[in-house]
Amino acid sequence: MGLLSLVNEVVHLLEESEFAELRTNRNRYKITPDEQATLARKRIGVVGLSVGQSAALILALERSFSEMRLADSIRSTFRIPIDCEPAFTI
Repeated sequence: MGLLSLVNEVVHLLEESEFAELRTNRNRYKITPDEQATLARKRIGVVGLSVGQSAALILALERSFSEMRLADSIRSTFRIPIDCEPAFTI
């Protein structure tokens, strides 16, 4: 499907709360709604992206936190499978 064929399509964007509910619906039988609300306010960090990048990806897909910080040596930031730059250098 090319870009020009999308011109006549209608797309509905969800509100942030509806999007969060949709993305976290898979957690329904893993944790309680109260636990999910508590986790949604937490900040987490992942150190070492050699193995940690898999954990960071799963955590991001589960939408189980409010903010994530990634830490690794600059030489290995290429392991992050997204287009981003480190916030600082050591």
